[in-house]
Amino acid sequence: MKTLPSILVLLVIVGTGVSAETYEDATTICDRCTCMIANKTSAVLSYDLLDCSRKNLQHMIGSWPERFITTDPDREIVLSLSFNNITKLQQLPATNTTLVFSCRHCNLESLAGGLFIDTANILRVDLSFNKLPGDSLSGDVFRGQYNAAENGVSLMLDELDLSANVITQLQDDAFEHI
Repeated sequence: MKTLPSILVLLVIVGTGVSAETYEDATTICDRCTCMIANKTSAVLSYDLLDCSRKNLQHMIGSWPERFITTDPDREIVLSLSFNNITKLQQLPATNTTLVFSCRHCNLESLAGGLFIDTANILRVDLSFNKLPGDSLSGDVFRGQYNAAENGVSLMLDELDLSANVITQLQDDAFEHI
């Protein structure tokens, strides 16, 4: 019966070695950041603003605030995480809404694979003034949603700003999905 305690100890050790990714809590994000909803008028298109600039965040938000409309491609979400200390950028929360995303001056060193996989209508991305090396920009990072008929959908980026990073060389497949 000495093997049972050994197995339990092994399970505890192995179980604690697995770590789930940490995300910022979306249920309280509007208490810490500027959340604004602008409905369409004659002068302004409909958009949701989540400005978390300079809020000491260290991770991507886990989901969108409940009051944001994330299913209407004619609406726009503007998300800024700029001037935080986010060294690894995790996958963005899912949305069918048009998305403008800024993560400037965040000390980014790496980007998650499939970063934009659930944001089919991402329009602009600003990752400037970070510490991203060229090998962090693989084709997997800029991969769109999977579509069996097309073996993946290209991102419809209108603008991608990677200026002022430490990129000296790019992988051949870096932008194959854009």
